[in-house]
Amino acid sequence: DDFLAVIITDNGIGRKRAAEIKDRQEKFLPHESKGIQLITERLALLNGGAGENRLTISDLSADGAPSGTRVCLHISLARHPA
Repeated sequence: DDFLAVIITDNGIGRKRAAEIKDRQEKFLPHESKGIQLITERLALLNGGAGENRLTISDLSADGAPSGTRVCLHISLARHPA
């Protein structure tokens, strides 16, 4: 297929545990993350009406315990109409 797949995998504590820590920290230092929103907007700009760009985020586990996160970006390489 005419797309570029970018796969990012980390072996961190997982999104659920990270969200728990973030909730505790935000009581003292409020912060609104815009990372996923910005990536989604940029993928839409790249799309420009040709092809389909996708972002998927998966939680990883080993023996039932969180073992990280995998992010997959599928970026269309289809040529944009002239």
